[in-house]
Amino acid sequence: MPRVSRTGTSASPVPASPDLLALANPRTLQSPEDLLGRLTRLESRLKGDGRVTFASAYRVITRAGLDALAAGRLQDVDTSRALMTAFGRRYLVALEASLKGEEIPPAWRSHMQVAAGKPPSLRALTAAMDAHLTVDLAEALAEIRAPASYRADFLRFGEALADATPALVRALRRHGVEAEAFLGGGPVGDAVDGFAGEGAASRLGFQVVRTEAWTSGQALGNPAFRPLIRHGLNVALAHREWLLDRVVR
Repeated sequence: MPRVSRTGTSASPVPASPDLLALANPRTLQSPEDLLGRLTRLESRLKGDGRVTFASAYRVITRAGLDALAAGRLQDVDTSRALMTAFGRRYLVALEASLKGEEIPPAWRSHMQVAAGKPPSLRALTAAMDAHLTVDLAEALAEIRAPASYRADFLRFGEALADATPALVRALRRHGVEAEAFLGGGPVGDAVDGFAGEGAASRLGFQVVRTEAWTSGQALGNPAFRPLIRHGLNVALAHREWLLDRVVR
């Protein structure tokens, strides 16, 4: 499998100032709009540090989610907003721990290892995406007790977020990171797009991971299955990290 190159500028120290810690405080997060505002400011404050890659990407994704809600593309607005907030809170837990030098949630250790205090890179982004989509999304779905009836909205939500891929690529490029080839699936993605239309590969890949998270999130609602499902999530995370180490420079 061909390796995807990463680019980035030199890293600069990011002091854990009181205002930065306030932005990363998960306990005070109130809404998707609050999350978007924080991500916008975090992207500015983390500039030059590898952690900016996910703040930048997540800002674009959160904006796309709010646009989907405003456009009436989703039926269950309350569940969608609750999911966006719970999902965002899990990222902030990891970021706050990194800024404070405290124990980082296991799923996020790979991202912080390759991102904190280092130049922005595609590998930093992919590690964060892996943690957030493989583990955090399933846990957030379980936390809000998303009903089975929400599945159709969940998938429509995924389509809206996948449509934001071009904006995501542009945002990352501003930080010196080229993500178009990776997010498009490389040569295989080009073939899929050629057959099914521009952006089909991105939507397919994104929805496959989200569907796995949906299934796991539903299963986490059963206490009897919870240990087994969490073990499976960790195995999936480790497998993807192993693969990303070999595909992404």
